[in-house]
Amino acid sequence: MSLMAEAYDYRAIEHKWQSRWERERLYRSSDDNSKPKYYTM
Repeated sequence: MSLMAEAYDYRAIEHKWQSRWERERLYRSSDDNSKPKYYTM
């Protein structure tokens, strides 16, 4: 018996989550020029 019964369908998973993130605007950033710019590394 195989530990992975079926192949991992990464295309379907990526499509599902990317669609949700886009719909909910989860990773959107705003352009607010009234605030000073800062950078992190």
